[in-house]
Amino acid sequence: MDDRKEFIRAYILLHGSASISELNGFFPDKSAMTIRRDLTALEEAGILIRTHGGARINPSYAGNEPFFDLKEAEDSAEKKIVAKKAAELAAGMRSVYLDAGTTVTAFARELDKVDEMTVITNGVNIAHELLLKPRPPQLTLLGGTVNGRTLAVSGAPALRQIAEMNVDTAFMSTTGFSLKTGFTGNDPAECELKRAVIRKANRVIMLMTRMKKQRNMLYTFAEAADIDVLVTDDKPEEGVLEALTAAGVTVL
Repeated sequence: MDDRKEFIRAYILLHGSASISELNGFFPDKSAMTIRRDLTALEEAGILIRTHGGARINPSYAGNEPFFDLKEAEDSAEKKIVAKKAAELAAGMRSVYLDAGTTVTAFARELDKVDEMTVITNGVNIAHELLLKPRPPQLTLLGGTVNGRTLAVSGAPALRQIAEMNVDTAFMSTTGFSLKTGFTGNDPAECELKRAVIRKANRVIMLMTRMKKQRNMLYTFAEAADIDVLVTDDKPEEGVLEALTAAGVTVL
């Protein structure tokens, strides 16, 4: 599969569907006919189902597809902006919790002097990133069930561990956000762990790219008032910014 088809596959897998004009925006040097041929090829491979003016993911394909590498490639430039901002906040911190997720993974890569930190995480990949540092931190990887799509650990063992721990600052991630539903995710066990961490943390810093705004997932794990700082790559629209500020959230 060439790079363009791979991007289209990853994009529609992540978002569920896409229009031809939407996809064409990523490849302005290609014609709409070229994008249609790509969609047809992906449909013949059993990955997509063509719709009027676009395509949606084939449910039988999506059900077995790991998400992490695809999500990591999505809006990577925006994640890097968020990660750099968050790394400035983390300077000098001694005890932190790092949530699983590709934005937090980008943040972990930006961290310096982690050997002075005590880090708790439920992200298998994040633990790996931190252990690759020249001088790694004191690290606790929570136990439990690993989600092959997100590389996140969750479940009863992780909840028991968090209940016994003191969390100073938690750097959290989200799959979706809106004022109506708050911060949302798709996996109930992971969302339960997120809630437990947020309850335990003295300070909660949410990392979120613009792609997550106005996207509502199935399970709400936090409201705006539950977090202290929102780090994003793009300033929220005026009404959202006002509501976040009124809830006591600092937006960076």
